[in-house]
Amino acid sequence: MKNHFTITISDAHGARHYTFNQLVKRFFWWGLVALAVLVLLSVTYMMLLNHEVELLHQRREAAVQRYEQTLGRLAQMLSALQQRNNALNAQLEEKGARLAELDASVKAIEAMLGAAPAAELPLEARIARVHVDAGTKRYLLQVVPNGHPVVRFAGISSRFGWRKHPVTGSREFHKGLDYRGRTGDKVIATADGVVEYAGYHKTSGYGKMVLLDHAFGFRTLYGHLSKVLVSNGEVVHKGQVIGLMGNTGLSTGSHLHYQLSFIQRALDPRPFTRWTLQDFRSIFKQVRQVPWDSLASQAGRYVRELAPPSSPKAASSAEK
Repeated sequence: MKNHFTITISDAHGARHYTFNQLVKRFFWWGLVALAVLVLLSVTYMMLLNHEVELLHQRREAAVQRYEQTLGRLAQMLSALQQRNNALNAQLEEKGARLAELDASVKAIEAMLGAAPAAELPLEARIARVHVDAGTKRYLLQVVPNGHPVVRFAGISSRFGWRKHPVTGSREFHKGLDYRGRTGDKVIATADGVVEYAGYHKTSGYGKMVLLDHAFGFRTLYGHLSKVLVSNGEVVHKGQVIGLMGNTGLSTGSHLHYQLSFIQRALDPRPFTRWTLQDFRSIFKQVRQVPWDSLASQAGRYVRELAPPSSPKAASSAEK
Protein backbone atom coordinates (compact mmCIF):
# COMPACT_ATOMS: atom_id res chain seq x y z
CA MET A 1 0.00 0.00 0.00
CA LYS A 2 2.74 2.23 -1.04
CA ASN A 3 2.01 5.90 -1.61
CA HIS A 4 -1.60 5.54 -0.33
CA PHE A 5 -3.26 7.18 2.61
CA THR A 6 -5.31 5.06 4.99
CA ILE A 7 -8.04 6.56 7.16
CA THR A 8 -9.25 4.53 10.17
CA ILE A 9 -12.62 5.32 11.76
CA SER A 10 -13.33 3.65 15.12
CA ASP A 11 -16.70 3.49 16.88
CA ALA A 12 -18.61 1.13 19.10
CA HIS A 13 -18.94 -1.35 16.35
CA GLY A 14 -15.29 -1.52 15.63
CA ALA A 15 -12.82 0.13 13.37
CA ARG A 16 -13.11 0.70 9.67
CA HIS A 17 -10.31 1.47 7.36
CA TYR A 18 -10.65 3.61 4.23
CA THR A 19 -8.07 4.34 1.73
CA PHE A 20 -7.97 7.83 0.08
CA ASN A 21 -8.71 6.26 -3.24
CA GLN A 22 -12.00 4.82 -2.02
CA LEU A 23 -13.07 8.16 -0.55
CA VAL A 24 -12.41 9.90 -3.79
CA LYS A 25 -14.53 7.37 -5.64
CA ARG A 26 -17.36 7.77 -3.18
CA PHE A 27 -17.24 11.53 -3.28
CA PHE A 28 -17.10 11.39 -7.06
CA TRP A 29 -20.20 9.27 -7.33
CA TRP A 30 -22.08 11.36 -4.77
CA GLY A 31 -21.01 14.49 -6.64
CA LEU A 32 -22.08 12.95 -9.92
CA VAL A 33 -25.50 12.10 -8.49
CA ALA A 34 -25.81 15.58 -7.04
CA LEU A 35 -24.81 17.11 -10.36
CA ALA A 36 -27.32 14.93 -12.19
CA VAL A 37 -30.02 15.99 -9.75
CA LEU A 38 -28.97 19.62 -10.17
CA VAL A 39 -29.01 19.32 -13.94
CA LEU A 40 -32.41 17.64 -13.82
CA LEU A 41 -33.76 20.37 -11.56
CA SER A 42 -32.23 23.04 -13.79
CA VAL A 43 -33.73 21.52 -16.91
CA THR A 44 -37.11 21.21 -15.21
CA TYR A 45 -36.88 24.82 -14.01
CA MET A 46 -35.85 26.00 -17.46
CA MET A 47 -38.77 24.11 -19.00
CA LEU A 48 -41.10 25.74 -16.50
CA LEU A 49 -39.56 29.13 -17.28
CA ASN A 50 -39.93 28.51 -21.01
CA HIS A 51 -43.57 27.56 -20.45
CA GLU A 52 -44.13 30.73 -18.44
CA VAL A 53 -42.37 32.77 -21.12
CA GLU A 54 -44.57 31.17 -23.78
CA LEU A 55 -47.67 31.93 -21.75
CA LEU A 56 -46.50 35.50 -21.24
CA HIS A 57 -45.79 35.80 -24.95
CA GLN A 58 -49.24 34.49 -25.78
CA ARG A 59 -50.81 36.87 -23.29
CA ARG A 60 -48.74 39.71 -24.73
CA GLU A 61 -49.87 38.85 -28.25
CA ALA A 62 -53.50 38.71 -27.08
CA ALA A 63 -53.11 42.04 -25.27
CA VAL A 64 -51.50 43.63 -28.33
CA GLN A 65 -54.32 42.28 -30.49
CA ARG A 66 -56.96 43.62 -28.10
CA TYR A 67 -55.10 46.95 -27.96
CA GLU A 68 -55.00 47.14 -31.75
CA GLN A 69 -58.70 46.24 -31.96
CA THR A 70 -59.47 48.89 -29.35
CA LEU A 71 -57.38 51.41 -31.25
CA GLY A 72 -59.28 50.51 -34.43
CA ARG A 73 -62.65 50.98 -32.73
CA LEU A 74 -61.48 54.23 -31.18
CA ALA A 75 -60.21 55.40 -34.55
CA GLN A 76 -63.59 54.58 -36.11
CA MET A 77 -65.40 56.35 -33.26
CA LEU A 78 -63.06 59.33 -33.57
CA SER A 79 -63.65 59.45 -37.32
CA ALA A 80 -67.42 59.28 -36.81
CA LEU A 81 -67.23 61.99 -34.12
CA GLN A 82 -65.08 64.13 -36.39
CA GLN A 83 -67.59 63.74 -39.22
CA ARG A 84 -70.45 64.57 -36.84
CA ASN A 85 -68.49 67.53 -35.49
CA ASN A 86 -67.86 68.78 -39.03
CA ALA A 87 -71.56 68.37 -39.85
CA LEU A 88 -72.54 70.22 -36.65
CA ASN A 89 -70.04 72.98 -37.40
CA ALA A 90 -71.49 73.31 -40.89
CA GLN A 91 -75.00 73.45 -39.43
CA LEU A 92 -73.88 76.02 -36.85
CA GLU A 93 -72.28 78.14 -39.55
CA GLU A 94 -75.44 77.90 -41.66
CA LYS A 95 -77.66 78.75 -38.68
CA GLY A 96 -75.30 81.56 -37.71
CA ALA A 97 -75.56 82.97 -41.22
CA ARG A 98 -79.35 82.62 -41.10
CA LEU A 99 -79.47 84.30 -37.68
CA ALA A 100 -77.32 87.13 -39.02
CA GLU A 101 -79.66 87.50 -42.00
CA LEU A 102 -82.68 87.33 -39.69
CA ASP A 103 -81.13 89.92 -37.35
CA ALA A 104 -80.48 92.21 -40.31
CA SER A 105 -84.05 91.67 -41.53
CA VAL A 106 -85.45 92.45 -38.08
CA LYS A 107 -83.32 95.61 -37.91
CA ALA A 108 -84.60 96.64 -41.34
CA ILE A 109 -88.21 95.99 -40.28
CA GLU A 110 -87.65 97.87 -37.01
CA ALA A 111 -86.27 100.80 -38.98
CA MET A 112 -89.15 100.65 -41.46
CA LEU A 113 -91.71 100.53 -38.63
CA GLY A 114 -89.97 103.32 -36.75
CA ALA A 115 -89.45 101.06 -33.73
CA ALA A 116 -86.64 101.92 -31.33
CA PRO A 117 -83.63 99.58 -31.66
CA ALA A 118 -83.74 96.77 -29.09
CA ALA A 119 -80.42 94.97 -29.52
CA GLU A 120 -80.40 94.07 -25.80
CA LEU A 121 -83.50 91.91 -26.23
CA PRO A 122 -83.31 88.30 -27.46
CA LEU A 123 -83.98 87.92 -31.16
CA GLU A 124 -87.20 86.00 -30.41
CA ALA A 125 -88.50 88.89 -28.29
CA ARG A 126 -87.52 91.40 -30.97
CA ILE A 127 -89.38 89.39 -33.61
CA ALA A 128 -92.42 89.19 -31.31
CA ARG A 129 -92.30 92.94 -30.74
CA VAL A 130 -91.93 93.63 -34.47
CA HIS A 131 -94.81 91.22 -35.08
CA VAL A 132 -97.03 93.12 -32.66
CA ASP A 133 -95.91 96.53 -33.94
CA ALA A 134 -96.41 95.56 -37.57
CA GLY A 135 -99.73 93.91 -36.76
CA THR A 136 -100.91 96.99 -34.88
CA LYS A 137 -99.95 99.32 -37.70
CA ARG A 138 -101.48 97.12 -40.37
CA TYR A 139 -104.65 96.89 -38.29
CA LEU A 140 -104.89 100.67 -37.88
CA LEU A 141 -104.27 101.18 -41.60
CA GLN A 142 -107.10 98.75 -42.25
CA VAL A 143 -109.72 100.30 -39.95
CA VAL A 144 -108.72 104.00 -39.90
CA PRO A 145 -109.26 105.89 -43.21
CA ASN A 146 -106.10 106.32 -45.30
CA GLY A 147 -105.11 106.57 -48.94
CA HIS A 148 -107.12 108.03 -51.83
CA PRO A 149 -110.84 107.16 -52.22
CA VAL A 150 -110.58 106.72 -55.99
CA VAL A 151 -109.11 103.93 -58.11
CA ARG A 152 -107.86 106.36 -60.76
CA PHE A 153 -106.25 109.41 -59.21
CA ALA A 154 -106.52 112.44 -61.50
CA GLY A 155 -105.71 115.17 -59.03
CA ILE A 156 -107.57 117.35 -56.51
CA SER A 157 -109.63 120.36 -57.63
CA SER A 158 -110.49 121.80 -54.20
CA ARG A 159 -108.74 121.36 -50.85
CA PHE A 160 -109.82 121.41 -47.23
CA GLY A 161 -110.46 124.92 -45.83
CA TRP A 162 -112.15 128.24 -46.59
CA ARG A 163 -113.17 128.86 -50.20
CA LYS A 164 -115.77 130.45 -52.46
CA HIS A 165 -118.50 127.93 -53.24
CA PRO A 166 -118.53 127.24 -57.00
CA VAL A 167 -122.36 127.12 -57.14
CA THR A 168 -123.61 129.55 -54.49
CA GLY A 169 -120.65 131.94 -54.71
CA SER A 170 -120.63 132.40 -50.94
CA ARG A 171 -117.51 132.05 -48.82
CA GLU A 172 -117.75 128.91 -46.74
CA PHE A 173 -115.57 126.26 -45.15
CA HIS A 174 -114.92 123.27 -47.40
CA LYS A 175 -114.85 120.23 -45.12
CA GLY A 176 -113.18 117.79 -47.49
CA LEU A 177 -111.30 117.25 -50.74
CA ASP A 178 -112.74 117.35 -54.27
CA TYR A 179 -111.23 114.73 -56.56
CA ARG A 180 -111.17 115.26 -60.30
CA GLY A 181 -112.47 112.47 -62.48
CA ARG A 182 -114.97 111.25 -65.00
CA THR A 183 -118.51 110.09 -64.47
CA GLY A 184 -118.39 106.39 -63.76
CA ASP A 185 -114.91 106.36 -62.19
CA LYS A 186 -114.79 103.90 -59.29
CA VAL A 187 -114.97 105.22 -55.72
CA ILE A 188 -113.59 102.98 -52.96
CA ALA A 189 -113.80 102.81 -49.17
CA THR A 190 -110.63 104.06 -47.49
CA ALA A 191 -111.05 101.72 -44.49
CA ASP A 192 -113.20 98.91 -43.16
CA GLY A 193 -116.53 100.16 -41.95
CA VAL A 194 -120.33 100.00 -41.84
CA VAL A 195 -122.62 101.89 -44.22
CA GLU A 196 -124.53 104.43 -42.12
CA TYR A 197 -126.24 106.03 -45.11
CA ALA A 198 -126.34 105.19 -48.82
CA GLY A 199 -128.58 107.03 -51.29
CA TYR A 200 -129.67 110.50 -52.40
CA HIS A 201 -129.47 113.11 -49.66
CA LYS A 202 -131.74 116.06 -50.33
CA THR A 203 -130.53 118.62 -47.76
CA SER A 204 -126.76 118.18 -47.75
CA GLY A 205 -126.14 119.21 -51.35
CA TYR A 206 -124.01 116.09 -51.91
CA GLY A 207 -126.64 114.35 -54.05
CA LYS A 208 -126.09 110.62 -54.11
CA MET A 209 -123.71 109.86 -51.28
CA VAL A 210 -122.34 107.15 -49.01
CA LEU A 211 -121.55 107.71 -45.31
CA LEU A 212 -119.32 105.12 -43.61
CA ASP A 213 -118.75 104.56 -39.90
CA HIS A 214 -115.24 103.30 -39.05
CA ALA A 215 -113.50 102.12 -35.89
CA PHE A 216 -112.44 104.46 -33.06
CA GLY A 217 -114.95 107.21 -33.99
CA PHE A 218 -113.88 107.94 -37.60
CA ARG A 219 -116.32 108.65 -40.44
CA THR A 220 -115.94 109.19 -44.18
CA LEU A 221 -118.37 110.73 -46.66
CA TYR A 222 -118.38 110.22 -50.44
CA GLY A 223 -120.62 112.71 -52.29
CA HIS A 224 -121.88 113.66 -55.78
CA LEU A 225 -121.94 110.01 -56.89
CA SER A 226 -123.62 108.94 -60.11
CA LYS A 227 -124.40 105.54 -58.63
CA VAL A 228 -124.41 104.02 -55.14
CA LEU A 229 -123.26 100.37 -54.97
CA VAL A 230 -123.81 99.63 -51.26
CA SER A 231 -126.82 99.70 -48.95
CA ASN A 232 -127.52 100.88 -45.38
CA GLY A 233 -126.06 98.61 -42.71
CA GLU A 234 -123.73 96.81 -45.09
CA VAL A 235 -120.23 95.99 -43.83
CA VAL A 236 -117.55 97.07 -46.30
CA HIS A 237 -113.81 96.51 -46.42
CA LYS A 238 -110.93 98.79 -47.33
CA GLY A 239 -110.60 99.10 -51.11
CA GLN A 240 -114.15 97.92 -51.84
CA VAL A 241 -115.93 99.83 -54.63
CA ILE A 242 -118.88 101.57 -52.99
CA GLY A 243 -120.04 103.86 -55.79
CA LEU A 244 -119.27 105.62 -59.07
CA MET A 245 -118.15 109.22 -59.47
CA GLY A 246 -120.80 111.65 -60.77
CA ASN A 247 -122.31 115.15 -60.76
CA THR A 248 -125.34 114.89 -58.48
CA GLY A 249 -126.36 117.54 -55.90
CA LEU A 250 -124.81 121.02 -55.82
CA SER A 251 -122.04 120.38 -58.33
CA THR A 252 -120.68 122.08 -61.41
CA GLY A 253 -119.06 118.98 -62.91
CA SER A 254 -118.22 115.35 -62.38
CA HIS A 255 -116.07 114.91 -59.27
CA LEU A 256 -115.98 113.23 -55.85
CA HIS A 257 -116.37 115.13 -52.61
CA TYR A 258 -114.45 113.17 -49.93
CA GLN A 259 -114.84 114.10 -46.29
CA LEU A 260 -113.24 112.65 -43.13
CA SER A 261 -114.20 113.32 -39.52
CA PHE A 262 -113.28 112.16 -36.01
CA ILE A 263 -115.96 112.31 -33.31
CA GLN A 264 -118.08 114.54 -35.59
CA ARG A 265 -115.17 116.96 -36.15
CA ALA A 266 -114.04 117.47 -39.74
CA LEU A 267 -110.35 116.73 -40.38
CA ASP A 268 -108.15 117.59 -43.33
CA PRO A 269 -107.99 114.31 -45.32
CA ARG A 270 -104.63 115.13 -46.94
CA PRO A 271 -102.38 113.73 -44.17
CA PHE A 272 -104.51 110.59 -44.21
CA THR A 273 -104.14 110.19 -47.98
CA ARG A 274 -100.33 110.12 -47.51
CA TRP A 275 -100.41 107.85 -44.47
CA THR A 276 -98.47 104.59 -45.10
CA LEU A 277 -96.71 101.87 -43.14
CA GLN A 278 -93.31 103.30 -44.08
CA ASP A 279 -94.24 106.78 -42.79
CA PHE A 280 -96.58 105.64 -40.07
CA ARG A 281 -95.85 108.07 -37.21
CA SER A 282 -95.78 111.23 -39.30
CA ILE A 283 -99.55 111.59 -39.02
CA PHE A 284 -99.26 111.71 -35.21
CA LYS A 285 -97.69 115.17 -35.48
CA GLN A 286 -99.73 116.36 -38.47
CA VAL A 287 -103.15 115.55 -36.98
CA ARG A 288 -103.22 116.68 -33.35
CA GLN A 289 -106.99 116.31 -32.96
CA VAL A 290 -106.71 112.51 -32.63
CA PRO A 291 -105.30 110.87 -29.44
CA TRP A 292 -102.98 108.61 -31.43
CA ASP A 293 -101.04 107.19 -28.49
CA SER A 294 -104.08 105.82 -26.67
CA LEU A 295 -105.61 104.71 -29.96
CA ALA A 296 -102.43 102.80 -30.96
CA SER A 297 -102.18 101.33 -27.46
CA GLN A 298 -105.74 100.01 -27.65
CA ALA A 299 -105.11 98.64 -31.14
CA GLY A 300 -101.92 96.93 -29.89
CA ARG A 301 -103.80 95.20 -27.06
CA TYR A 302 -106.39 94.03 -29.55
CA VAL A 303 -103.73 92.65 -31.90
CA ARG A 304 -101.90 90.84 -29.05
CA GLU A 305 -105.14 89.21 -27.93
CA LEU A 306 -106.03 88.27 -31.49
CA ALA A 307 -102.62 86.87 -32.47
CA PRO A 308 -100.29 86.58 -29.44
CA PRO A 309 -96.57 85.78 -29.92
CA SER A 310 -95.72 82.07 -30.11
CA SER A 311 -93.60 82.14 -26.94
CA PRO A 312 -94.89 83.35 -23.55
CA LYS A 313 -91.34 84.52 -22.78
CA ALA A 314 -91.22 86.47 -26.02
CA ALA A 315 -94.64 87.93 -25.29
CA SER A 316 -93.53 89.06 -21.84
CA SER A 317 -90.34 90.58 -23.22
CA ALA A 318 -92.24 92.25 -26.08
CA GLU A 319 -94.70 93.92 -23.70
CA LYS A 320 -91.86 95.34 -21.62
